Amino acid sequence: MTSTPVQSGTYTGSIIRGPVERINTNKNIKEIANVFVAWIGTHLPTKFTKSIVANYFFNKMTGWDFKPTYTSEWISRASYTYNHNYWQYFATFVRHSDSDFDNPTDVAYYSLYTEKK
Repeated sequence: MTSTPVQSGTYTGSIIRGPVERINTNKNIKEIANVFVAWIGTHLPTKFTKSIVANYFFNKMTGWDFKPTYTSEWISRASYTYNHNYWQYFATFVRHSDSDFDNPTDVAYYSLYTEKK
């Protein structure tokens, strides 16, 4: 299923699910980076070591600094512009600058589907 972006200011509606606020620690991204660097370290012309495991622990100790990301999301609905006998549903995703969830840095919202009222 593909969603299409909604033009800003096109619809007004009410939130029917959410909002859900999430603090994403990005631990899995750190581990992927550690494993990748450990593997690539054995394939460079000048190797860290010949051991992927030794490279992994070396990289883990020097560490990648992936800061947490803060997001919120919700589902809303409004009367469909082209036929007011239908509801139009939207998904909204917001990235915030900190854990206060007050300062949005990026907003995306998409039209999901329509439904007869």
